Amino acid sequence: METFTVTVGTIMMQRLEHVDRAGGFGNMVDLLLYMRRPENRQAFKNHETRGLRENFLPNTLATALLAGQGDKERLASILDDLNRF
Repeated sequence: METFTVTVGTIMMQRLEHVDRAGGFGNMVDLLLYMRRPENRQAFKNHETRGLRENFLPNTLATALLAGQGDKERLASILDDLNRF
């Protein structure tokens, strides 16, 4: 796989985590099992982190972008579009 494709995929995942800064991440199956309980879904909707922080790693703001020197120019337009949101 081309390294640029991996870099763009990583950027998209980081942006999704930024949308849900109060949330957590982990194995998808574990997250889905956690969300099966109605009280956990409601807490998530209310932006409450109870239970979530005890079971999953917290989402945090990325402070650096790991990209090769040649990819930075190609990424500029993608990052510009994402930053408009």
